Amino acid sequence: MNMIENRHNFLLKIGFLLVFFPLSFALNVLTFSHKTVPSAEFFIAALATTAIMFFFMSFFQLFRAFRFFPRKSDFIVVSLLIFCTEFVVQFGLQHWMMLPASSWFTLIEKTLVLSTTWYITHLMLAFLLKSLGYHLNILFLGTQSELSQLDSNLKSSVYREIFKFHLWDKDSHHQASDLVIYSPRCTQDEKFKYHLIQLTISNLQVMDVRNLVEDIENRVDLDLQSETDLLKWAQDLPSNSKYYLRLKSFFEPLIALLMLLLLAPVMLLTALAVKLSSAGPVFFKQRRLGIGGKTFDILKFRTMRVDAESKGAQWAQQNDPRITPIGNILRILHLDELPQLINIINGDVSFVGPRPERPEFYEQLKTSIPLFYLRTVIRPGVTGWAQVWAGYAATMEESSTKLAYDFYYMKKMGLRMDVISVFLTFIHVVRKFFFSEKSLADQVDATANPIWQRATALGRRALIVLFLTTLAMSITTVAIS
Repeated sequence: MNMIENRHNFLLKIGFLLVFFPLSFALNVLTFSHKTVPSAEFFIAALATTAIMFFFMSFFQLFRAFRFFPRKSDFIVVSLLIFCTEFVVQFGLQHWMMLPASSWFTLIEKTLVLSTTWYITHLMLAFLLKSLGYHLNILFLGTQSELSQLDSNLKSSVYREIFKFHLWDKDSHHQASDLVIYSPRCTQDEKFKYHLIQLTISNLQVMDVRNLVEDIENRVDLDLQSETDLLKWAQDLPSNSKYYLRLKSFFEPLIALLMLLLLAPVMLLTALAVKLSSAGPVFFKQRRLGIGGKTFDILKFRTMRVDAESKGAQWAQQNDPRITPIGNILRILHLDELPQLINIINGDVSFVGPRPERPEFYEQLKTSIPLFYLRTVIRPGVTGWAQVWAGYAATMEESSTKLAYDFYYMKKMGLRMDVISVFLTFIHVVRKFFFSEKSLADQVDATANPIWQRATALGRRALIVLFLTTLAMSITTVAIS
């Protein structure tokens, strides 16, 4: 897929550079038009901002293959990255090149202009390609039923518009194909295997259909996975990933201890809010399964009534009546998870990994979902790839979906994947707060509430965030000065 991926990335990267650098330079000139500053400083500032943003856009996979249509989460990610980049560049140049300092308002203004312009440019590119009828011809070696299954696995309608699948037969004009994909069954069939080798040596790009689904959906296809496939993945795991897992188990408790000290005031206020809002203990302990199936007690701030499970273990559900008013706020902001820093220090969990399952549900899920037992081969996490993409699981089907994302994380795990997961967790919390979306894969039903109700709720939450952000910035400014 490298050739096709590079083609798509090239278009997005060129569009980014053509828009971002000159606009950043123009904004610097306008911002400090009343100051006597050489143009070289503006040029260097714009160049540094563009270079750093280009690196981050690549690192966080914002130049993605096969996906031209940007999502809301892309806008939020880009906006946050631009703000942080502008702050770092302005702070550096202010001290090294005596560039005038930018106010918080100026930084926010530049962030909104740059991120909105890039988002609109991205949309224009998507609509332009769509209007030109751009598509990819994909030759599929397999059966019609397998092709139908593949189509159902590609959730996004955008991909269905771009992809034009053609079922292989002996008269197929494979030279007109951009990509050749094959089902795992092809490697067992002599006829398919022969033509697969022939297509491969014809300088066509050939890939397993499972890899295509993974690249597009950020999850594995459980219907096409087996223990043998996962064993091969474990055997082929790069040595740097194995070293990273060792370093991770050493450094994470130290980072968690530092975070525990820094967040102590927040945790103290949260504990006070829980204690005053409802009767019962501040903390909540629950039995979970860790690495190797070993049990441990996970620690959280209590968000439910004391008698929430008086009738036994129950699945969590949306708008759960057992949740207290304060508990609902803590869950939206994920503040109830903060005591798990103690679990990280104890080595029970990592920052990123599959969410630890309850033993009562694990036995049911292991029986009903093939390969579910493999979730415990690595250390569970406070957050994870499945958590931000699929949200909480309340049914067998949702647990199966989360497993598909967990396996994807396990296959790709490393520092880059963990950084992206932590960053997406923040985006997930923001989306959940503003748009009431349970996960990054959610599609909001626009007809669920009247537009004025949604606008009112969004405005109210935006004011809360604006107030908290202004307060934090004011405290920071006073502390620095």
